[in-house]
Formats: sequence, C-alpha cells, structure tokens
Amino acid sequence: MNFKGFNAGINLPPALKGENLHGLPPYARTNHYRVSDYPNAPGEWSRGDDMTATYFVGVTEGSGMWIDLTGNQHLGHHIAVIPSVQGINAITALPVESNPVLEQYRHRCPVHDARFSGNRHCLDCGFDWPGQNYLTSASGKTMWIDGFRTRGGNGQPTAETRQFIFTSDESRGVAAQKIGAARSFDVALHFFRGPQKPRPAWATRGGHGGGFDSYGSGTLESFGAKGMTRGRSLSAAPEVAAGARINQDVGLDPNPVEQYGQLAGVIRIYYVYADVLQEILGTGRANEGGLSGLKVGNPTGGMHKTY
Repeated sequence: MNFKGFNAGINLPPALKGENLHGLPPYARTNHYRVSDYPNAPGEWSRGDDMTATYFVGVTEGSGMWIDLTGNQHLGHHIAVIPSVQGINAITALPVESNPVLEQYRHRCPVHDARFSGNRHCLDCGFDWPGQNYLTSASGKTMWIDGFRTRGGNGQPTAETRQFIFTSDESRGVAAQKIGAARSFDVALHFFRGPQKPRPAWATRGGHGGGFDSYGSGTLESFGAKGMTRGRSLSAAPEVAAGARINQDVGLDPNPVEQYGQLAGVIRIYYVYADVLQEILGTGRANEGGLSGLKVGNPTGGMHKTY
C-alpha cells in the first residue's frame, strides 16, 4: 500500500503460542484491495480523501498480524508513524484521537501528569512508559511492529510486544476491553515527515537489522478455512487481541518532537473474514481505468466455442 510516498504492508503469520518469549514471526504478506475500487464494500467504510487512503484485507480466525513499515526507512527524510489498532495506539495502549499528534514521554506520565521515577516508571500506573507514542525511522530500529507494546523502548535490555491476533471473542479484544463501543474495526497508520537523513541499508526479518531477535523456537498455531465462521454480514469483523510475547523493541526517538511536521497522510486498512472478503470481491472492481463499464477479462476456458 502506498499513499503520498508512504508505504505499509500487512502480514498474517500463524499465531504464536505459550508464555515463553518468542522471536519475530516470518513474512506472510497478504493481498490488499482499495476500498473505492469495489462497489460491494460496506457502506460504512471510507472511500478515502486527500488525506486518507483506504484499503481492506481478508483475515482468518486465530491468525497473527504484523505491520511492515520498512519501505519508509529508505526515504530521504525521517518518518514517524502512530499505529492505531481498532482505535488503540499499539505503543501506549491509549485511545487514538481522530487527528492525533506526536507525543514524547521524557519526564511525566501522560495519564497522571506525575513525574517519572527510574526508567520512565509511573508509580500510579505501575509500569514503565515508552519514550514516545509513535514508531520512527530515527530510532535505529526497523520499522515493523508485531503487537501491542508491553515493555521496553527505554534502552532496557528486554523489550516486548504481545502479538496481534484476530479473534471473534470480543472479551479478548484489546480495544473492546479499553474503549468498548468506541472502537473501530481497522488499522490506521498516521504518517508524519521529519528531518532529512542518509538512506540506510535494507533490513530483513530473521535478525538482520533493527536490533530485533530472529524468528525463534516459538510454537506456531496453525490456521485455515476450518477456523472461519460463515454467514457474517459485510460489516462484521473480528477483534484484535494481545497474544504471545515477542522480543521486539519499538525504539526511542533521539530527535525532539518539534522536528516533525503536521500529520501528512493516513493509510487505513479494514479487515474482514475470508468469506466476507469473497462477497466483496465477487462483484468485481468498479475501477478499470479507461475500460470501466466495458466487458473485460477472460473466463475459464478461453474463447473456444462448443459445437
């Protein structure tokens, strides 16, 4: 997915299992589709505007997810991204406003306004806060995120996220538990442009770049068609839960937040179960460029006549 020069990809690997600390799940890129190209897409989905591009993907019950933003690390300037999953910031677990701003947490808790003790530790919250509410190419970490951040991002030796997992169990959904009916059913990536920078080398999964551990010995939970529930309406979508622990550091921005500009663009990604995806795709694309409205395609069997 590409919008205004910003890039994003969705990967849907099998879900990790168990409470041991896992390495990064593998690449499992999924197809994406632009909402405005499909007339049978749910009416409540945005068709996009000059600030937002909207896409959708098909997911499977129980599958994991990770968000690939590495294409933005090779631009000529730093990039900051606020990752919203169902309306919850995946780094802070706080609600994301409709027009979010970049925030850094250096001295005070963003919830209680109390001074931190130790390594950004809030005594009232009972945990250490991350250094900021966004991912950035300036942190020296690879720009991908596999789950909701739970610890680290402060220069600590151990940093963790809990894997994004799609589930029909509302009680497991992070946003369902945090904000209830105010949650959305999408992933929204809010992009901000920062200062100029040299272009880095490409990073790959498996421990090459970004300071992440390689994909390790974690047990994978298989998934497939047997996990789907049929008969859903077009507006039905799963929740996103916090699954197994992943060794992943969201990084610390060395730049002052003032070096970034205003919100420059948003990539919003809706998700539906695979059977609903087929209902949407079954109508075909409305946008065929200059061929829109004409008969196109080559049906199975080609153009041979039967006598």
